[in-house]
Amino acid sequence: MLISKRIGQWTHHAHGRDVQEVRLRVGEEGEQRELRVFNIYNPVGCIDTIVKLEDLFGRNTGSSVIVGDFNLHHPAWGGDNAVQDPKADALIELTDSANLDLWLAPGTITRDESGHQTTIDLVFGSHDLSERFLASEIAHECHSHSDHLPIRTVLDINTTSTADSAPKRRNWKAMETEKFDKFVAANLRGKTWTL
Repeated sequence: MLISKRIGQWTHHAHGRDVQEVRLRVGEEGEQRELRVFNIYNPVGCIDTIVKLEDLFGRNTGSSVIVGDFNLHHPAWGGDNAVQDPKADALIELTDSANLDLWLAPGTITRDESGHQTTIDLVFGSHDLSERFLASEIAHECHSHSDHLPIRTVLDINTTSTADSAPKRRNWKAMETEKFDKFVAANLRGKTWTL
């Protein structure tokens, strides 16, 4: 996961090899809340990561976004012609119980391997973020020749910036006083001051 250096308050939590979480402080001053962003990988043929997410959401169902490679097929996200993995029901149950919406349009091709196109990379967001959700789409200009296509998801949120969080201060102890005195003396010569 890459996080902008301009975002000030965030923490990273590794919940195992296949579930990473970043918690961000979002909102206006005095009304800040936590946004949880999960980046996951669910191995083919199992639901271990889904079970891990169920455990994490059982503890806290606040504002959340889940992105990643789910390796599960289902018409709900793959479109009407998609096959249905029996284990995909576990993901549907998780999204229902955690109040998560699918933010990627059903049928969006997210993996294209030798002409075999599927939708296995998904984006889910909690209901309370729906008003802030702007877009979730394939970012073709970011494609790096992987068989998985990059997905751009845009939310309208305010985060605390590092530039705003720490006021700039002068480091007087590091000042070279002799150079400063010479500079001031040279630049004040011949000038008159009226107070």
